[in-house]
Amino acid sequence: MIIKQVRWAVLALVIVGCYSAPTADQGSKPASTESTDVVKQQDLVGYSFFDGKLVIPPDAQGTAFSPYDAPVLSVTSSIGKYVDRGDPLVKLTIPGADAATNSAKAVVNSQEAELNAQQSENSGPVIEAKRALAEARAAEVAARNTVANGGEADIEGATQMRQSAEADLQKAQAELRAVVQPTKDAINRASASLDTAKADAAKGIVRAPISGTITSFEAKPGMAATAKQALVTITNFEKVKVQGMVPAELKDLVTKGTRVIISMNGVNSDPIDGIVLDVSVAAPQEGQTSSGYVAVIELLKPRSIVQTSLSVKRIGVKAGTAKDVLVVPVGAVSTKDGKSVVSVKNGDAWTETAVTLGISDGALVEIKSGLSAGAVVRVVTSAEVK
Repeated sequence: MIIKQVRWAVLALVIVGCYSAPTADQGSKPASTESTDVVKQQDLVGYSFFDGKLVIPPDAQGTAFSPYDAPVLSVTSSIGKYVDRGDPLVKLTIPGADAATNSAKAVVNSQEAELNAQQSENSGPVIEAKRALAEARAAEVAARNTVANGGEADIEGATQMRQSAEADLQKAQAELRAVVQPTKDAINRASASLDTAKADAAKGIVRAPISGTITSFEAKPGMAATAKQALVTITNFEKVKVQGMVPAELKDLVTKGTRVIISMNGVNSDPIDGIVLDVSVAAPQEGQTSSGYVAVIELLKPRSIVQTSLSVKRIGVKAGTAKDVLVVPVGAVSTKDGKSVVSVKNGDAWTETAVTLGISDGALVEIKSGLSAGAVVRVVTSAEVK
């Protein structure tokens, strides 16, 4: 496996006590923006950085496709969201499906309202029969208790009254069923029609093929999707690993169990925490004399990842700490005539001041000498033009 040579100057990356500031010409044409910041004093954790890439198994990525030619009616999620398998993502337009569903729902609601009215209107005899049965049962129990206690009571008559009340209740219930059964049958037919309408409408719902984070969302309301067109791509970061290309000078820092931070390309610059699972030796690249190393890294808290990029910008390993030191953004430092310089505001003018650098965390860099706390510095932020 080929180990990439880490380009410290190009990436403005650092190792302890050896920060390489960006030079004026790095072989590319960056689009730069300028701002200002002040020299601050704080604690700093330094990192050394190296290259890496994501290793995505086939079952860790899934794409939801349009089943046929149809316009996109609506979307129910977005890039960076975590979804479970089967969650709805996109709704396609099926002519008449929504209208049929609404019509079927209206019929079901109407029939249910009719059933409630019929039951309310015809349940009087059933209610009365239930009351009479309750009284007859109570009278039968009282008669049996009286005889059991030595008294006299017509148990046989009470039993006959209870049996007669039961027959009256069954008759009243049968009469009520005869009245409402046609409406119940109509509800069943309407419910079946509603299920069919819902099933037809569901054919236009594109669902998540796997659980994971949405890393691409091509579907937009109103767009005309074509059959087998990719609409949404999902990546399950729980199954993804990072392969780090570790240079020889960092082999003692990157070992099994080492915690690292992973920066992904894209608009979201929040780093992802990872842990090294294994490190193996790789043959030196052509023209190099020392071996490189390959680290297999597991992503920690993969469900919290909202990165949409699938390429690694850099991997950082903790290389040291500094207490109560002066720091500036890395974009404030450039290289001129082989020296690190910072543009410092002096009244209405800017003065280039030589500085000595220390450790960096990739965003801030330690200033060992050359600046004072509170000084205003120029910060240049560059992005490669694609």
